Amino acid sequence: MSKQPTSQTPDFVDPEDAPPVTQADLDRAVFRVGLKPVAREKVHVDVDLDAAIVQFFKNKASGGNYRRLINEALTAYVFGHNVENMLRRVIREEMQRQPS
Repeated sequence: MSKQPTSQTPDFVDPEDAPPVTQADLDRAVFRVGLKPVAREKVHVDVDLDAAIVQFFKNKASGGNYRRLINEALTAYVFGHNVENMLRRVIREEMQRQPS
């Protein structure tokens, strides 16, 4: 038995060749964390933060919604680490593929 794939996939797919994403596509999308579906709504939590952290975000918000900035910073941290780890893995794999 051959272990060769039955379909050929290109090494690179040009994003320009992809069909446009529609609102219907976005409505059907499922938000996932670690492949597990996660609700999109916000959850109220009480968290004790250092006064310096709160002051930093209040100053950055200039009288605006500093809580939103804290949420955005946490989101960037959580998902940024996942992207960073994925990029590191992909780069390592690509470097291993390259002939010396």
